[in-house]
Amino acid sequence: MASVGGLSARAELPKTAVYEMVKASWENVDARKGPIPIPKRVSLDTVFLDPNAPLHPGAIRYYRGIDRNIPEAGLAQP
Repeated sequence: MASVGGLSARAELPKTAVYEMVKASWENVDARKGPIPIPKRVSLDTVFLDPNAPLHPGAIRYYRGIDRNIPEAGLAQP
């Protein structure tokens, strides 16, 4: 069993704001990898192993911009 946190955003938030939050999160991921084991397993290689919610359009923009394949579950809009 694994547990990894994530960001969540209301659909009403501007795409640019969410894009910047996701970008900042990934650009600073190493700073969050202290002695706690869960953040050490977070990577762009594993980000979509178990998608459980659709991504905000701003997040989709970020992941497409860095050439990540987004699973259908991440693209489905509510």
